Amino acid sequence: SLVSDAKIYRSIHETLYGWDKNERDVSQILGALQLFKLSQPIPAVLSLVRSYKNGVIKYGKLRDALLSIEKFHFVFTAVTSSRSSGGISAMYSSFARKIFEVDNSQNASAEIGILVKKLRARIPSYDEFKVAFKEIYYTNSRSKQKNLVRYILRKISEYMCYKYPVDFDDLTIEHIQPQASIGSTWTEESIGRLGNLILIDQEMNGKLSTKSFIEKISILKSANYSIPEFLKSKNDWTPSDVESHTNDMAE
Repeated sequence: SLVSDAKIYRSIHETLYGWDKNERDVSQILGALQLFKLSQPIPAVLSLVRSYKNGVIKYGKLRDALLSIEKFHFVFTAVTSSRSSGGISAMYSSFARKIFEVDNSQNASAEIGILVKKLRARIPSYDEFKVAFKEIYYTNSRSKQKNLVRYILRKISEYMCYKYPVDFDDLTIEHIQPQASIGSTWTEESIGRLGNLILIDQEMNGKLSTKSFIEKISILKSANYSIPEFLKSKNDWTPSDVESHTNDMAE
């Protein structure tokens, strides 16, 4: 099933190939849906793309609708691993049929608005999200969630308007407290938690290596690198700092 779902998303990507560069953020959204290994929204996604290609809805409406689906499943599926009794699949199927049948933008916009409201009503609570968010890790020996970690770090970087010397796809994940520190004080969970991770380019990765926290921050500041303000104000780095920063990221 996952293989066939991946083929469908690739097919949609191919349909979008050649779009104006200002439209390609939809392709990024589709990549996120594929990362989350979703089959439920496929009927809705196909109907939305078809409506756009046929001129029924404008690009902005397509983008916003797909972004609502992405944001919902980031919380519901990717982070909290919530489960549906089948209502979500039925909701998407019903929406896909209605979008397929409408022939004007006003009715399509109304149906999209209804879908967005339904998604918002199903979003898990913030407390549920925060607990699950703190359980997301990445280390060399626990790399299963690496792509999700990259996705989260990229989203936060975009939200904070961080600047990097290379494209996002060329950035690597850096452990602020190095993995070599894993021991009695620093557990693997603390080292791999999102609050201990940032994105850097390959050249900077080599410069930082396994240096101490103070040395790393000094190098990053000297290079005018975009880093969280929380890090700039610290003179030391502890597991409790990682937990605090993780909570800030979740919020």
